[in-house]
Parts: sequence; C-alpha cells; structure tokens
Amino acid sequence: MLVGVFIASMGYIAPASAQSENGEDGISAVPAITSPSVVRKSLIHTARVMVTIIPVSGVSVASPNYAANKLNILTGLGYQTVPNDRTQNPAAWHNIAYLEWGDMVLSSSNAFKVWRGRANPSGTFSNERGNRIKWTVTALSTNGIPFSANQVEFEIKSSFEGLNLIGRISRNSATGADIPYQFILQGHNYGSDSVPNTGDDIWYNSDTAPISPSALVHELRYMGVSSSFSAANLADIGADRNALTAEGFFVGCRYTLKAADNTIIGSAEVVLDTRPRASIRKVGDGYEIGITGQPEFGYNVVYAFRPSGPWENFLSGTGSSVPGVYTPGSVFTNVFSTSDVAFFRLRQTAAP
Repeated sequence: MLVGVFIASMGYIAPASAQSENGEDGISAVPAITSPSVVRKSLIHTARVMVTIIPVSGVSVASPNYAANKLNILTGLGYQTVPNDRTQNPAAWHNIAYLEWGDMVLSSSNAFKVWRGRANPSGTFSNERGNRIKWTVTALSTNGIPFSANQVEFEIKSSFEGLNLIGRISRNSATGADIPYQFILQGHNYGSDSVPNTGDDIWYNSDTAPISPSALVHELRYMGVSSSFSAANLADIGADRNALTAEGFFVGCRYTLKAADNTIIGSAEVVLDTRPRASIRKVGDGYEIGITGQPEFGYNVVYAFRPSGPWENFLSGTGSSVPGVYTPGSVFTNVFSTSDVAFFRLRQTAAP
C-alpha cells in the first residue's frame, strides 16, 4: 500500500470570520421584473443537464477592478479569450486547480488593503481589498428540454463550519430576495426551434431588464456563490492563513438541478484544499510522485520501508530523480528503484 501524508507544525489562532455568500454581486428582485413571453414546450420529458463548475479567484466587490473582473469571469465562462495574467492585472481571469490560501482572504476595512494574502500591496494592486473563491458554474441541456435557474441548488461544504451554506442560486442568501436573470446570472433560451444561434434565440443577461428566474432556458452561466475569510489587520491575515493551511482543511461546492418531482437531472461537485498532497503510483520499477498544494513553500520527500520509520530524505542522484527540495506542481518519476518502499511523506522545509 502506498501512503501519501505530510508533516507540519504551526500554532492555531481562530480567524476573524469566514463566510459563503450567494447574490452579493448582483441585483435582487424588483417589481419591474417580468417573465418573458417565449414558447414553453410541454415538459413530457425531463431535461438532462450537463453541469460544469470552474472555481476562479475573484476580487472584492469593493475593488476598483470589480467590474472588469466580473466581465472577464462571465466572458471566460463563454469560452472566449480574456486577460489571464493576474500577476499584472488584478481583474484577470484565474481559474483554480488547487487552492492558494491567499485566494480566500478579503479585507473587511477600506483602510486595510490586501492582495492574495499580502497586506499593503503596491503598484496596480495598491487599492485591492483581497480575494475570494467564486464557484462559477455553467449548465447545458443535453436533450433540448429547458430548465430554469430556480431549479439549481447549491451546497458549500467545508471543514471550517463558517463557510457552510445551502440554498439555490436564484435566492439571495443574505436577504432572501429572488435573484433574477441579469449579467451575473445569464440564461440562453434557444427559442421555439430549440436550436442555438438561430433567429429566435433569446438571451437573459441585462441588469436593466432583469427577468424572473423561473424563465426557462437551455443554457445558464452564473458567476457563482463565493467563499472567503475576512481580515482587518495583519494578525487576522495570520489567523486566516493558519486556518486555511491547517491539516484537513477543505472547501467544496456542489450544484444540483432537480425536476419538479425532485429527481436529480444534473449535478457537479468540486473540492479544494490548501495543504500539500502527494499522488503516488507505481511506474515500472519505481514510483511517480505528483504534488499539489501551496506553491510558495519547499518540501522534502521522505520515505520509509515501514510505518514506524526510520524516515529518510530522497537525495538527488542517489537512486532517485527527486531533488532535495522542490515545490508543489512538479512530478517526478522513477524516484526509487525498488518495490520495497511503501510509505512516503512530505516534510515542509519552511514555516508559512
């Protein structure tokens, strides 16, 4: 049996607060909302929906780059080219394969500027208020039968209880008001012919003409529920970091579409964590090790022939292609040419 575990030690201080929210980005229901007069098929059959979740790093709603970031996220969900270098542009599209702790730290004070977990950023980031995970989602009917935003439920599940949240995407989690189709929650109805990109298609994506979330669509794009920790000072950032990098921390999102009889007609789930993880598999006479997790710290790979140890470091060039210290995101093959090694660990070389 191959076991990938890790060793790390750190103190723990409770973070200031953490929350997940739905609807803070857009407008809520207003009396002017109307339902569209489109042809609605008789739902003899039930829609079957393909759901795709793309976690992205979003800026604060208080960011001077919020509008541009929102535009890039919704444009990116439409598989169009958008700015994607966030080292130069705070508004850039940045989808997440693994979670960096700084992507979930938001400043709770306009006087305290933060970017990716760093206080008092400079240059183009000097007025930023931090980052949050946006659980963006697309939904596509695969059999031509439409569905509505009201049918899409979400669940944020985390090892940190304050992040947990359940609801539906068309309901503001803070106020309980309906969230209509608008720019952040876009719907595309193919019209009476149920064929996309013909003359009778209708898009519901306007903030000036919001449409009831009960309107039927064949495609849906949503900027998503958000998850973040808050910080008002450097001590809060340290506490947030410790919580986000604690052993066992995870946060995930599930979107589910249900028919009128509660039959599930589409769902998807993504789970992220920030601690380093070792993915190990046998390759010929050796092993392949892939690491995900915090990209900013180095790790030693250590091995043992039995769970009780002794644990030894891999040394570059000594029966192994693993360097003495490396960072997550790398993959090494044929790391040890023997079938006797059964246990591996990661040992962090520097404290966060």
